[in-house]
Amino acid sequence: MDSKSDEPFNIRKVTEDDAERVLDYINLVSGESDNLTFGINELNCTVNEEKNIIQAINNSKNSVMLIGEINNEIVAMGNIGGLSRSRIKHRGTLAISVLKKCWNLGIGTKMIVELINFAKSKNIEVLDLEVRSDNVYAVRMYKKAGFEIIGVYKKYFKIDKEYYDAYIMTLELK
Repeated sequence: MDSKSDEPFNIRKVTEDDAERVLDYINLVSGESDNLTFGINELNCTVNEEKNIIQAINNSKNSVMLIGEINNEIVAMGNIGGLSRSRIKHRGTLAISVLKKCWNLGIGTKMIVELINFAKSKNIEVLDLEVRSDNVYAVRMYKKAGFEIIGVYKKYFKIDKEYYDAYIMTLELK
């Protein structure tokens, strides 16, 4: 798949029927880089457990999980976890991942736009995320979407006995 790909990219809300495919995607994407908070096969989750997670997210008023597909293959995933306590329910956390073969195709940007639109529709006023500080492409993508770096988590990741910092980024929607 290259940047000239004419394959249609579709974003939709995940369903319980997607559970097995979601787990397959997670196991694939987690082994492609060290940019995620988990590595390959670290999310020990059964299909039924994943169905329950999806059901809980879909029943939430201010959370969503989206998948991005090309030819019925999940190539990206994103979610917003809306917070529920009264003093912080105006906030949400955003996370996305994209298969390595689809990097630099604009897919991450499209996922972020959809997630931001969801957040606005649910009156979420502030989105937060953490990203490895040396993941320059992701940082650039988030900045392009309007996120700002507001701090640094020192030693946020520990991978093979080596520490990596993460930027704390935020986007004010109101």
